[in-house]
Amino acid sequence: MAGIIPHQIGNLKHLNWLNLGINNIVGSVPPAIFNSTLSIISLELNQLSGHLPSDMGLWLPNLESLYLGGNQLHGSFSKSICNASQLIRLDVSHNYFSGSIPDNLGNLRNLKILNLQGNNLTSLGLSFLSSLTNCRGLEYLLFGKNQLLSGQLPGLVGNLSRSLQRFDASFCNISGSIPSEIGNLSRLISIFLFDSKLTGTIPTTIGGLKELQSLYLENNKLEGSIPFELCHLNKLAFLLLTNNKLSGPIPACLGNLISLRNLFLGSNMFSSSIPSSWTGLNDLLILNLSYNSLSGPLPIDMGKWKVLTSMDLSNNQFSSNIPTGVANLKDLTHFSLSNNRITGSIPESFGDLLSLEFLDLSRNNLSGEIPKSLENLRYLKYFNVSFNRLQGEIPKGGPFGNYSIESFKGNEALCGAAQLHVPCSKTRPLRNSMVRTKLIISVALPIASAILVLALIIIILRRRKRKDRSTTQEDSTPLGTWRRISYHELHQATDGFSDRRLLGNGSYGSVYQGTLLDGMEFAVKVFKLELEGAFKSFDVECEVLRNIRHRNLIKIISSCSNDLDFKALVLEFMSNGSLDKWLYSNNHSLDILQRLNIMIDVASALEYLHHGNATPVVHCDLKPSNVLLDEDMVAHLSDFGIAKLLSEEDSMIQTMTMATIGYMAPEYGIEGIVSTKGDVYSFGVLMMETITRKRPTNKMFEGETSLRSWVEESLSSSLNQVVDTNLQSSIGGKRSATDNCALSILLVGLECSVEAPDERLDMKETVTKLKKIKVRSVHITELHGLELQTGYFSLRQIKAATNNFDSANKIGEGGFGPVYKGVLPDGRVVAVKQLSSKSKQGNREFVTEIGMISGLQHPNLVKLYGCCIEGNQLLLIYEYLENNSLARALFGRDEQRLNLDWSTRKKICLGIARGLAYLHEESRLKIVHRDIKATNVLLDKDLNAKISDFGLAKLDEEENTHISTRIAGTIGYMAPEYAMRGYLTDKADVYSFGVVLLEIVSGKSNTNYKPKEEFVFLLDWAYVQQEQGNLLELVDPCLGSKYSKEEALRMLNLALLCTNPSPTLRPLMSSVVSMIEGKAPVQAPLIKRKDADQDARFKAFEMLSHDSQTNVSTFSHDSQAPRSTVMGGPWTDSSMSIPDETRDHSSSSMLLNNNP
Repeated sequence: MAGIIPHQIGNLKHLNWLNLGINNIVGSVPPAIFNSTLSIISLELNQLSGHLPSDMGLWLPNLESLYLGGNQLHGSFSKSICNASQLIRLDVSHNYFSGSIPDNLGNLRNLKILNLQGNNLTSLGLSFLSSLTNCRGLEYLLFGKNQLLSGQLPGLVGNLSRSLQRFDASFCNISGSIPSEIGNLSRLISIFLFDSKLTGTIPTTIGGLKELQSLYLENNKLEGSIPFELCHLNKLAFLLLTNNKLSGPIPACLGNLISLRNLFLGSNMFSSSIPSSWTGLNDLLILNLSYNSLSGPLPIDMGKWKVLTSMDLSNNQFSSNIPTGVANLKDLTHFSLSNNRITGSIPESFGDLLSLEFLDLSRNNLSGEIPKSLENLRYLKYFNVSFNRLQGEIPKGGPFGNYSIESFKGNEALCGAAQLHVPCSKTRPLRNSMVRTKLIISVALPIASAILVLALIIIILRRRKRKDRSTTQEDSTPLGTWRRISYHELHQATDGFSDRRLLGNGSYGSVYQGTLLDGMEFAVKVFKLELEGAFKSFDVECEVLRNIRHRNLIKIISSCSNDLDFKALVLEFMSNGSLDKWLYSNNHSLDILQRLNIMIDVASALEYLHHGNATPVVHCDLKPSNVLLDEDMVAHLSDFGIAKLLSEEDSMIQTMTMATIGYMAPEYGIEGIVSTKGDVYSFGVLMMETITRKRPTNKMFEGETSLRSWVEESLSSSLNQVVDTNLQSSIGGKRSATDNCALSILLVGLECSVEAPDERLDMKETVTKLKKIKVRSVHITELHGLELQTGYFSLRQIKAATNNFDSANKIGEGGFGPVYKGVLPDGRVVAVKQLSSKSKQGNREFVTEIGMISGLQHPNLVKLYGCCIEGNQLLLIYEYLENNSLARALFGRDEQRLNLDWSTRKKICLGIARGLAYLHEESRLKIVHRDIKATNVLLDKDLNAKISDFGLAKLDEEENTHISTRIAGTIGYMAPEYAMRGYLTDKADVYSFGVVLLEIVSGKSNTNYKPKEEFVFLLDWAYVQQEQGNLLELVDPCLGSKYSKEEALRMLNLALLCTNPSPTLRPLMSSVVSMIEGKAPVQAPLIKRKDADQDARFKAFEMLSHDSQTNVSTFSHDSQAPRSTVMGGPWTDSSMSIPDETRDHSSSSMLLNNNP
């Protein structure tokens, strides 16, 4: 909804609730609104501007909630609001309010939520905190990102409400120590004090905050050691202490914090080894201990961190071999051991780390060869083993074709392909007899070892055969590890198999709950032997359950059989019943993360059955009633009565169809063909059923309509049509995060349930995808207000729109595939970005771009209509913009360039600035684009600018101000602090904007224009012209004299101001908008040009240049410059980009605090 709020709205005398939030409403807030009986005013996330009435709080006797966050309101913060005595929730965050925070906020005795973040507010000595001690019900106190706030946190913070759950004073100029009295706030869940000037030690009293889940203290000047009292925080999930001056040993007791997800202790002065107790942190996702003085061996059991996705141990003094258990970290994407003293060889098992994207083992003492198994790591984008003692031939396959000599230098005995300039040939002979001797030993020892191992294997096998024979004679039950249970005991434990104990009925039997005399509960499955197939079902289930063990499979305790009369299996008792009960009972409900966890559990069980045994097991009857939940809501797959065991030589078998209608794969239902891909199909249906809460046998799925086809067709119009209404109604402010998670699960479900078995995922791929969704969701569910507004399109729809991707409709070529023009059935003209199935970028940036832009609506952002993920197709469907990219308009071939007059150029600059201001300061999700360049600015038919390509973007939560990350962007546009140190803030976008602004005024490309050999960039030339007082020499000659010299000087000075080497001296984008509009003056500092070896920008360029040499692909037909190696704008790519080497987490992207 757009437009203004009519003044007449104040005439609605009986209006109680006004909700106009999350729209495109402009103009001022009518004063009449503040003279009413309203109890709730919700105007957040619009484009409202102007001042609020100074007496706004005097005439609102019933007001309980006032939401004004995410607008463009300015002026002083009215003290009269403190007269609205019934106020419970007050949110004025992310506006331009200035002046002092009222000292009488304590008059609002009922206040629970106070959010003042992201303004320009002040408070002498933080005096406003004193009055807030009167608000005894205060739960949220958020005043971070007010950079003018200064002073010390007073001890009276300990007198704030005992109900306080979240305290945010981050990114202010707060100094002094953290008061020990903060330990009085016993219900605190989150403390955000990062990016300030705090000194002193971490108070031990924080250890008394038993409910604390998040402690963010990074980027301060804290000293001393980590208090052992922190080890009492059993619920702590996020501990971030990066970039302080902390020292001493790392407490071993942190290993007791089993809830830890993110542990960041990097850039301090810690000394000790990694405590062995830490291997008990089973839910750890990210570990960063880099840049300390840690030593000793790496934990031999670090393979127990099963869900770890990122581990940075670089720049320490670790000395040991790399533990082979690292290969168990199947979700690991980022692993750095750079600059340590690691010895031994690179484990061959590293080839099993299929999710790995970043591996840095440089500057150690590694020896041996680079394992050829690393060729399997198809997602590995960054690989560095330089400066070790490696030898032999560098692998050629997989990702190794993309690496330069920089990845391998400093290893004299390595050789490789011709492009690496270290060829393997006869010209590299053994240098002396010592080398020959070593070679003989290296050959002889393995042969001798192999003979010895073979002899041991023969001995062991003979002994095992004897043991097996004796075991078979002694115990014929499926499991001999537990005592036998007689029929009498079972009868007594189940009250004679009474109906009161009945848990459920299956195809071949009934399940009862039983309790033994010692109090142990169990479930017993009693087979109905009168049914045909019951005997076989008992035998199959015994065989399967006897030979498999997995945490997500039901465990068999014992069995009871007296040949022909009675057969039963004694199983674990699952206290929470079946998934079917939780989905369809009125008194049970599951939130989105519970559903996702259950899906991961079932997928893990299936992965084990299909790939974890010499004999693959096909379950054949996957459905909600066969998924059981224990007391911790961990899912266990049950009922193997019709399971099939595939021999090693058979990938499928043909049999009689016995599974459940609605869940059966087509090839099983029609032809009786059983394979693991049949289970994958059933699991896809199960995923869709779990999210939609619609049985595949529902009456609505008759004829040609199935659950799958309904989901696929409905997603293209509205996600809400298919997602379970219980999810939609129960998530409140977290609705959009749930939508993103639900959409991701449904898309995986669609990939699993395609008709052709060969096109389905396997369960390993499925588990990986679901776990990545979970990693994203751990953070995404903490975001508020992201509403996924894209639709899902089928491949059939897109083929029809583009005439089957006809070359006549091709309008551009990007680094990862072509872009086509298409027409949807409703007449909308669209641009379809088609990612190549061979793209190393993969789904990560694809999902990032969907997650980022789908929740954003702004006139200067490109509109994303939807996406398509089907088979190996990854498609993004955008609005079609007739005038292509700004890069082509400025730098394209003669027939492509546009005649852009001065007013048009100014309009384009203003449009880009407004789009970035919205991303940084106005949207609820604060987003850093990371790749602003002329290629990524598109022009519509009226030459309005729209920012595109969010594949590299990063989310900036309210409690985060920066991320230290691997660089991802375009050479020539990246800010120096980002290019050199990976230090990312929104000021990096400001720098890139300054470069683009210079290009627009000059009509020249920053990276291609070199008036003299000594100048690397156009920006360097601009500095020279500024020093000489000749800035107007930069103006595009095509403009002739038809431009305003005053405006041109303002634009050029603004470009230099935005590209200041110091990020703190660059303006906010909202200020840039005012400067372009002439509402604020521009005073560009005189920046003295330095020699290339001193200038930060040139250091950054030097660091990146070798990477870019191998990343450049062929030339685009639309451009004279190399194509980008990251996802380009929907039309063409014309500049060289460096891909991100970290994982995404989005929204599908990652939060800024999760990837130092």
